[in-house]
Amino acid sequence: MLCLLPAPKAHAFSYYYETFPSGKIGLAQPEIGMAVKQTDSQLEPSSFTLYVNGKEVKASYNNSTMRFSYTPEQELAPGTYKASIIIQYPGYLPLTQSWEFTVTDNPIAKLPDNYNADQRSGLAAINDYRLIYGLPPLTMNPQLATAAQKHAEYLDKNSVDGQTASLHEEKSSLPGYIGATLRDRALYVGYTGSLAEDASLTYGTVQEAIDKLFDAPYHRSPFLDPNTKTLGIAKVGHYTVLEFGKDISQQPQLIVSPAVGDAYVPIQFDGHESPDPIRIHSSASYPVGYPLLVAVTGENVDRVSLQEAKLTDPQGKEIELLANTPATDDHLIYEVILLPKQPLALDTSYTASVKLTASLTGGGTKSFAKQWTFHTEPSNGLGKRKLHAYAADYKQAMTAGEGVRHMAAFGLDGSTYTLDNVTFPMKVKPYIENGTSYLWVRDLAAALGADIEWNDTLKAAVYKKKGRTVTLYTTKPQYDVNGVMQSTDAPAKLVNNNTMVPVRLLSEALGAKIDYDNGLRTVYITYQ
Repeated sequence: MLCLLPAPKAHAFSYYYETFPSGKIGLAQPEIGMAVKQTDSQLEPSSFTLYVNGKEVKASYNNSTMRFSYTPEQELAPGTYKASIIIQYPGYLPLTQSWEFTVTDNPIAKLPDNYNADQRSGLAAINDYRLIYGLPPLTMNPQLATAAQKHAEYLDKNSVDGQTASLHEEKSSLPGYIGATLRDRALYVGYTGSLAEDASLTYGTVQEAIDKLFDAPYHRSPFLDPNTKTLGIAKVGHYTVLEFGKDISQQPQLIVSPAVGDAYVPIQFDGHESPDPIRIHSSASYPVGYPLLVAVTGENVDRVSLQEAKLTDPQGKEIELLANTPATDDHLIYEVILLPKQPLALDTSYTASVKLTASLTGGGTKSFAKQWTFHTEPSNGLGKRKLHAYAADYKQAMTAGEGVRHMAAFGLDGSTYTLDNVTFPMKVKPYIENGTSYLWVRDLAAALGADIEWNDTLKAAVYKKKGRTVTLYTTKPQYDVNGVMQSTDAPAKLVNNNTMVPVRLLSEALGAKIDYDNGLRTVYITYQ
């Protein structure tokens, strides 16, 4: 922070600045200039002059960003350049700064002005997450997109595995090198702002890579930082690189995840993240429950400490949590990771509460406390599919608690069923016998969010959900609900070694509502 000296009878004001580009850059037509942040946002320059190698160039000024800049009309040759700027504010002595930068051999001729299908798909997927957290969407930044592309190419060329070598570093001895660190690579493309990076080695689509990065707790923060504004994304081979551009915010803000009221939270986390979140918990093994993340953002936040954390189920039973904090985990500074030791239950509401303290760089502390609820998805994988297919519908359904309702629809003449408007394949075709609709036991269990086991001794399918156990016998016209035997005219059946279950029998035993549309030959099951 600097103070600009006033002329007589003028008041002083504080400012800081950043010149650009700097160091070695890989652009033939880089943006050249200086960004100024000042305490008096109403003060505008009366004049300014920018020079490159001693020659005045035609610079412009953006009042909203306080940015003085010039982009060469012609490509710059490789070599070192000297830049300087003189800015005159009314009533103050002139502000003068000089700096150097070097254009590398074989620079990039032009930054991208359009984006490929992977980049568009990745941006949409990230903004789906931003939507349900009430955050504004990110926009693509051509500089960051170029940095992401170059780094993804480096990872792919050198088959970096993330174990013996980090996905976030480059070695100058290897092909495709543009910078050892994230900051070096950003400067290479002329980007000087604050940023964060996620990188993934995923054998799947860019959307699948983004989902895995979001679920991995160490990599989730940049998605949810309110200060994140822009994005660069690239997928090369099996490598996906995300570069998040951030604004500076002085005011500390609390972030909690899963989102308040999220109705489709996954139930578990299988690891496959570096560093391994459970490495500091000797008694833990995968799978664990879906990770909770609590973070405090803001430039003046130095560190956070956890005071209290709790997760309870609908009956008030406390779920055992594994806590990773800055005091115990050397990869955390502003975040706390809370891992349920066991997977959560499907289709269940949970209440989380945390208390933590943020130490501020200027001295002092600020306390934060939050209690919120979320609801797990009724079927594994439903949440991601619904989020990316119907993000607005997903957002509307965020009413966590016992009011979360789901609908499954089984067409008796089809090969698929839908759950909350998301389509899934049926493994066994349903049929009707004597007016009773039968579905394969596992298709029905998946749609109802129930666990299922086969008891070979009893020759019965055993469903469990929310403290209710339903045993459906295939050898007698009976079923059992929590130990109470009942009779039925339409018992479960073994057909070609598949257990077929009467829809109405099981659904009503589990507390669901059944409707049948004769014209569409479709069974509708509504439950919560």
